[in-house]
Amino acid sequence: ETGNGKSRITPATCAECEADRVFGWVCQDEPSASGEQGAAYRSHVRIGPVECLTEAGDAIDTFTRPKTLAILGQPKPQQGRFYLGNKAGKAQQGNLTKEQAGYTGDNRIRGHKIYPHHAQGVLEDNAFSTEPSNQNRSIKGWVNPCTEFEFDLHLTNLSRFELAALVWLLSLPQDHFLRLGLGKPLGFGSVRAEIEHDKTVVANGAEWIHATLQLNSPDSIDVTQLPEEFEKTMGAVNSDLLSSFAKASRGFGDLPIHYPRLAAQNASDGEHFQWFVENERGATHYSLPDLTSVDASLPENPS
Repeated sequence: ETGNGKSRITPATCAECEADRVFGWVCQDEPSASGEQGAAYRSHVRIGPVECLTEAGDAIDTFTRPKTLAILGQPKPQQGRFYLGNKAGKAQQGNLTKEQAGYTGDNRIRGHKIYPHHAQGVLEDNAFSTEPSNQNRSIKGWVNPCTEFEFDLHLTNLSRFELAALVWLLSLPQDHFLRLGLGKPLGFGSVRAEIEHDKTVVANGAEWIHATLQLNSPDSIDVTQLPEEFEKTMGAVNSDLLSSFAKASRGFGDLPIHYPRLAAQNASDGEHFQWFVENERGATHYSLPDLTSVDASLPENPS
């Protein structure tokens, strides 16, 4: 919503998009929740029990002493040039004043916060801190790399487009990863999900009814064709969306991924604001590059 030169994002007041319908929605506004439209929409996706396929002793690494993570920065809406794009939603050009890059004019919110995969494959030393404080947290263990889990995904009443989107997400190339859990800015939570097609049965409602009456399994839809359908449909609407997602899930090769910080700054000191201060003092005024940008990096010395 916009008003008085300001922009703000408010929670959805109803299940208004495919994501709300597929994964469910709960009203965040108490007065609206008591109205005729209802307080929630039940998800059409249910995840069954999760089984760890890796030997128990190899799956979890429990530490003798807790490891303290580096401070995770909070969103800083005052840094408009990082959260706002131009009227097309693209990264803003440099050399704009803070007012020009702020919540005014044709500037628009760029979208959801994205956590690119850390393609280096290992956690940087700066993911940890030597001093616990009330701004960070300590962990007693983690799931080891290459640990495998298996679970059933139960789907009901999905449209073909919704099913295609879900299958596309579960069919990413080998070097692409989804992000799960806490600590994603530090490199935690990169996971791969793959469909075991020989154990998968997807059919339309009529086939399920017929199969139930005949006490057998329905003829399964060939879901391997759905990702291509989804790409064509989305490409016609937004040519950059899936390529941006693929770039984030693949990472940036050897390019390090972390909060912007000055070259001489200790990564664990939590004073990331110093980079942003220098960025406003400098002449270029860098904004966060688009994921599909040829040069998606930021300098260590913005001034």
